[in-house]
Amino acid sequence: MGRDKALLPFGSVPVAAHIAAQVEQIASAVFFVGSPELYGHLGYPVLPDLHPGYGPVGAIATALASTKTAWNFVLACDMPGIRADMLHELADAAVKHGACCAYPVSTDGREHPLCGVYHASTRSIFEAAVTEGEHRLLRVVARLNPYVLEVNDPEQFRNVNTPEEWEAIAARTDR
Repeated sequence: MGRDKALLPFGSVPVAAHIAAQVEQIASAVFFVGSPELYGHLGYPVLPDLHPGYGPVGAIATALASTKTAWNFVLACDMPGIRADMLHELADAAVKHGACCAYPVSTDGREHPLCGVYHASTRSIFEAAVTEGEHRLLRVVARLNPYVLEVNDPEQFRNVNTPEEWEAIAARTDR
């Protein structure tokens, strides 16, 4: 992308703040994992990553080590189409199916564990993965026997990796 995706302008706010506002509609607390210097101005608490270099696996381990709630939404900072109703559906599915995590799969079979709900009990699995040197999130979540919810609207969890993708999503997404 050439710049920090979390800070891309999305309407009048950075995309990370937009995503946090969606989560805030259904969660008791919202925080970011990352650099307080970079993200502190967004209006949410920022936890320094306890496992730098481990990407999403380390960030999720950090979040779960810091949470005070049983269920926790985990979202990448580059999914501007996310909606609170879909997150609520994920949480309901996890509880209904007795899973310790749930995340969407698109109709093409792509799994999206960076748009999920994770029970605090999964902390030990993420911490073990860091200890083992496992960086691949799909390998870690496979250990959790997740509930994978098919979602017909993949625009909700489409992430952006290039300026062209950003422009296309920003043009299509209702702000």
